[in-house]
Amino acid sequence: MTSDETISCEWDGCEREFLSRTSMKIHHSRAHGERLVETATCDHCGDEFEPASGATGTYCSTACAGAARSERVTLTCEECGDEFDLSPSDAEGRKYCSKECYGVAKDTTEVRTCPCGTTFRTQQTSDKQTCSHPCEGELKTSKPRPDDVDALLWLLYEYEEHTIKETHKRANHHLDDDDRLTRDEVSDRLIEMGVHSNLIQIKAQQAAEREDVSADVPDGDETWRQYQEGRADD
Repeated sequence: MTSDETISCEWDGCEREFLSRTSMKIHHSRAHGERLVETATCDHCGDEFEPASGATGTYCSTACAGAARSERVTLTCEECGDEFDLSPSDAEGRKYCSKECYGVAKDTTEVRTCPCGTTFRTQQTSDKQTCSHPCEGELKTSKPRPDDVDALLWLLYEYEEHTIKETHKRANHHLDDDDRLTRDEVSDRLIEMGVHSNLIQIKAQQAAEREDVSADVPDGDETWRQYQEGRADD
């Protein structure tokens, strides 16, 4: 057994060695009649004291512990500027008064306005300029858009093969606020034009066929092709 692996007795002249400090302290008390005392410094009053077995050694008494808990530190929130009070232990390293202020301070996004008028939030470093894929497509397109609403809906839904959702979004991208349509209105107008169908419309068509009534379906494929290819008349 080497001295590096053992704890020597602290009594002058005693050469006993032990595997742990606890064993050495027990020997010191029994063999030499003196109990070794380990002290700590009270975090509140600064006095030296002997911590009880298993205690953390933070405060010398319940009075100091209570006084320390009642102490408050006033801080200023780095986000909103409001003052707030915390216990000394909670105040260490604290910069914000609430989770909300912390979230705002750490938020790296900003609010932008899409060409369609919708506001959206995106990263400050992002080059995103639109709120959705339909609006992004409209921003990038060089194809002319007709002023007639039905023609616009026909072009978007039938010729450019978009869904009702995207047709609705793209159409409202071009329409004035007073002319904007709901998704149901877009669907109804496409059904009336005969380019979109649902179960109700199918049944209506079947009933019309039984009465030998043909539905009006707009033609003018070449017109839509001209719009698609950018060859529409000004």
